[in-house]
Amino acid sequence: MITLNITLLIVLALGIALTLFNYRKVQLERKRNIIISTGIEELMQKTRHEIEKNKKLVERAREQLMGSEEELDSEDPINDPMMLSSILAVIVKKYGALTLNLKDFESTESEDYVSVYVDTKTQDLILSLDHGLVEKKKDPVSLINFSGNDDNTFH
Repeated sequence: MITLNITLLIVLALGIALTLFNYRKVQLERKRNIIISTGIEELMQKTRHEIEKNKKLVERAREQLMGSEEELDSEDPINDPMMLSSILAVIVKKYGALTLNLKDFESTESEDYVSVYVDTKTQDLILSLDHGLVEKKKDPVSLINFSGNDDNTFH
Protein backbone atom coordinates (compact mmCIF):
# COMPACT_ATOMS: atom_id res chain seq x y z
CA MET A 1 0.00 0.00 0.00
CA ILE A 2 2.83 2.33 0.75
CA THR A 3 4.24 1.69 -2.72
CA LEU A 4 0.92 2.65 -4.24
CA ASN A 5 0.77 5.80 -2.09
CA ILE A 6 4.34 6.75 -3.06
CA THR A 7 3.59 6.11 -6.74
CA LEU A 8 0.43 8.20 -6.55
CA LEU A 9 2.36 10.92 -4.70
CA ILE A 10 5.02 10.98 -7.43
CA VAL A 11 2.35 11.09 -10.17
CA LEU A 12 0.54 13.86 -8.25
CA ALA A 13 3.80 15.81 -7.81
CA LEU A 14 4.62 15.44 -11.50
CA GLY A 15 1.07 16.53 -12.41
CA ILE A 16 1.33 19.58 -10.14
CA ALA A 17 4.80 20.43 -11.52
CA LEU A 18 3.54 20.06 -15.10
CA THR A 19 0.48 22.16 -14.30
CA LEU A 20 2.62 24.91 -12.72
CA PHE A 21 5.01 24.79 -15.68
CA ASN A 22 2.11 25.09 -18.15
CA TYR A 23 0.52 27.81 -15.99
CA ARG A 24 3.74 29.83 -16.15
CA LYS A 25 3.96 29.25 -19.88
CA VAL A 26 0.35 30.39 -20.35
CA GLN A 27 0.99 33.48 -18.21
CA LEU A 28 4.00 34.44 -20.35
CA GLU A 29 1.95 33.86 -23.54
CA ARG A 30 -0.87 35.97 -22.08
CA LYS A 31 1.53 38.86 -21.31
CA ARG A 32 2.97 38.60 -24.82
CA ASN A 33 -0.56 38.65 -26.30
CA ILE A 34 -1.49 41.71 -24.22
CA ILE A 35 1.62 43.55 -25.42
CA ILE A 36 0.90 42.58 -29.04
CA SER A 37 -2.78 43.54 -28.79
CA THR A 38 -1.85 46.90 -27.23
CA GLY A 39 0.59 47.52 -30.08
CA ILE A 40 -2.01 46.50 -32.67
CA GLU A 41 -4.62 48.79 -31.09
CA GLU A 42 -2.16 51.72 -31.19
CA LEU A 43 -1.34 50.86 -34.80
CA MET A 44 -5.06 50.70 -35.67
CA GLN A 45 -5.63 54.12 -34.07
CA LYS A 46 -2.73 55.60 -36.02
CA THR A 47 -3.99 53.91 -39.19
CA ARG A 48 -7.51 55.27 -38.67
CA HIS A 49 -6.05 58.72 -38.10
CA GLU A 50 -4.00 58.46 -41.32
CA ILE A 51 -7.05 57.20 -43.22
CA GLU A 52 -9.06 60.19 -42.02
CA LYS A 53 -6.23 62.53 -43.04
CA ASN A 54 -6.01 60.83 -46.44
CA LYS A 55 -9.78 61.02 -46.91
CA LYS A 56 -9.57 64.75 -46.32
CA LEU A 57 -6.64 65.03 -48.75
CA VAL A 58 -8.44 62.94 -51.38
CA GLU A 59 -11.58 65.02 -50.96
CA ARG A 60 -9.58 68.23 -51.29
CA ALA A 61 -7.82 66.82 -54.40
CA ARG A 62 -11.20 65.85 -55.90
CA GLU A 63 -12.52 69.34 -55.27
CA GLN A 64 -9.44 70.81 -56.94
CA LEU A 65 -9.82 68.43 -59.89
CA MET A 66 -13.50 69.27 -60.23
CA GLY A 67 -12.61 72.95 -60.14
CA SER A 68 -9.88 72.48 -62.73
CA GLU A 69 -12.20 70.46 -65.00
CA GLU A 70 -14.77 73.24 -64.86
CA GLU A 71 -12.07 75.78 -65.66
CA LEU A 72 -10.74 73.59 -68.48
CA ASP A 73 -14.20 73.10 -69.96
CA SER A 74 -14.96 76.78 -69.81
CA GLU A 75 -11.66 77.76 -71.43
CA ASP A 76 -10.90 74.67 -73.53
CA PRO A 77 -8.84 75.96 -76.47
CA ILE A 78 -10.17 73.26 -78.80
CA ASN A 79 -13.75 74.46 -78.26
CA ASP A 80 -12.81 78.13 -78.47
CA PRO A 81 -14.00 79.83 -81.69
CA MET A 82 -11.11 82.28 -81.38
CA MET A 83 -8.70 79.33 -81.59
CA LEU A 84 -10.34 78.12 -84.80
CA SER A 85 -10.17 81.64 -86.18
CA SER A 86 -6.47 81.86 -85.27
CA ILE A 87 -5.72 78.50 -86.91
CA LEU A 88 -7.50 79.54 -90.10
CA ALA A 89 -5.67 82.88 -90.11
CA VAL A 90 -2.32 81.10 -89.82
CA ILE A 91 -3.22 78.68 -92.65
CA VAL A 92 -4.31 81.50 -94.96
CA LYS A 93 -1.23 83.56 -94.11
CA LYS A 94 1.07 80.58 -94.72
CA TYR A 95 -0.53 79.30 -97.94
CA GLY A 96 -2.26 82.39 -99.25
CA ALA A 97 -5.88 82.77 -100.18
CA LEU A 98 -7.85 79.54 -100.31
CA THR A 99 -10.83 79.09 -102.54
CA LEU A 100 -13.37 76.55 -101.32
CA ASN A 101 -16.14 75.75 -103.76
CA LEU A 102 -19.16 73.46 -103.65
CA LYS A 103 -17.15 70.51 -105.07
CA ASP A 104 -14.73 70.76 -102.13
CA PHE A 105 -17.60 70.48 -99.69
CA GLU A 106 -19.23 67.64 -101.65
CA SER A 107 -15.96 65.66 -101.72
CA THR A 108 -15.92 65.65 -97.93
CA GLU A 109 -17.83 62.70 -96.53
CA SER A 110 -19.66 62.56 -93.24
CA GLU A 111 -16.96 60.26 -91.81
CA ASP A 112 -14.22 62.82 -92.47
CA TYR A 113 -13.01 64.88 -89.56
CA VAL A 114 -9.80 66.62 -88.65
CA SER A 115 -7.57 65.22 -85.94
CA VAL A 116 -5.53 67.77 -84.02
CA TYR A 117 -2.05 66.76 -82.87
CA VAL A 118 0.71 68.65 -81.11
CA ASP A 119 4.31 67.64 -81.72
CA THR A 120 5.88 68.19 -78.30
CA LYS A 121 9.42 68.29 -79.68
CA THR A 122 8.90 70.95 -82.35
CA GLN A 123 5.81 72.59 -80.79
CA ASP A 124 4.02 72.22 -84.14
CA LEU A 125 0.25 71.96 -84.42
CA ILE A 126 -0.68 69.20 -86.89
CA LEU A 127 -4.11 69.07 -88.50
CA SER A 128 -4.66 65.80 -90.31
CA LEU A 129 -7.39 63.61 -91.76
CA ASP A 130 -5.16 60.66 -90.85
CA HIS A 131 -6.49 59.58 -87.44
CA GLY A 132 -3.71 57.03 -86.86
CA LEU A 133 -0.85 59.46 -87.16
CA VAL A 134 0.41 58.71 -83.64
CA GLU A 135 0.87 55.00 -84.41
CA LYS A 136 2.84 55.80 -87.60
CA LYS A 137 5.41 58.02 -85.88
CA LYS A 138 8.64 56.48 -84.59
CA ASP A 139 8.22 58.36 -81.31
CA PRO A 140 4.48 58.32 -80.58
CA VAL A 141 5.02 60.07 -77.25
CA SER A 142 6.05 63.23 -79.11
CA LEU A 143 2.53 63.57 -80.55
CA ILE A 144 -0.47 64.41 -78.43
CA ASN A 145 -3.88 63.86 -80.01
CA PHE A 146 -6.48 66.41 -78.96
CA SER A 147 -9.31 65.27 -81.17
CA GLY A 148 -11.81 62.58 -80.42
CA ASN A 149 -14.33 60.98 -82.71
CA ASP A 150 -16.42 63.00 -85.06
CA ASP A 151 -18.09 65.80 -83.15
CA ASN A 152 -21.20 65.63 -85.41
CA THR A 153 -20.34 68.92 -87.04
CA PHE A 154 -21.92 69.38 -90.45
CA HIS A 155 -19.34 68.75 -93.17
